Amino acid sequence: FNKWVPCIEKFGLLLIELHSVDAVLAAKYVGKTTVTAYDATHGFSDQFIVEFDVFQKVISEIGLENVEKHNSKFPNEELTTVSINFLRGKDFNKN
Repeated sequence: FNKWVPCIEKFGLLLIELHSVDAVLAAKYVGKTTVTAYDATHGFSDQFIVEFDVFQKVISEIGLENVEKHNSKFPNEELTTVSINFLRGKDFNKN
């Protein structure tokens, strides 16, 4: 994302992101979440997916913000494995 920041600051970015779920939480909901399949398929292709809260933290650390009114999380807040996000620079409206 760091390399994309100049473009995101100017235009924003609509992003669909796949997430993992904390292992303790996933164990609590065995058979009720798709996270095991997501972690496995992405792991086999050397991709690393992170939890939604980790994703949010990284976005903030590089100076972007996730516009809450344009976000959706699936299947729910606790077990978010897919999110739709609109990212923008913190000074987006000033351009």
